[in-house]
Amino acid sequence: IDEKYESFVIRVDVQTTAPEGDKTNGGESYNCVLPFAQLSDSLALNKVWISLLRTLLKAQKNGELKQENALKLDRLVVLEVPGNSTAHSSRVLLSRKPSLYRAATANKLPLTLENMEELKNEVLSGYVQSLLEHGVVIGFGGRMTGFV
Repeated sequence: IDEKYESFVIRVDVQTTAPEGDKTNGGESYNCVLPFAQLSDSLALNKVWISLLRTLLKAQKNGELKQENALKLDRLVVLEVPGNSTAHSSRVLLSRKPSLYRAATANKLPLTLENMEELKNEVLSGYVQSLLEHGVVIGFGGRMTGFV
């Protein structure tokens, strides 16, 4: 748990899906950041997730929960990868918001300016990246942002 950035620091093992639909471990692991605000689309559910994950992490730290029984999070979306100017630039930034997952699986989560142009007539899903005095910065995938 990274209290300063209000996020969980987690290790993600990459799985790929074979043509037959079987999931196989891709053999790669990444240190990732899953901000508290990216756990759900609902503030109430975010609070439940935070409580649950804190309890599980405490149990694991105390030896009450073995690694093989650890919680496995699915339906994660990669929002940003290392190398850009975010506060977590050395880690992959993840989201578990259902709206972003649906958008990503439907290829409606813009990652580039070209994607934004292709999706100009679509309703887009994003997340509040920051609040400013005169508007809100909305984050999408990659380093794509919008201002409303």
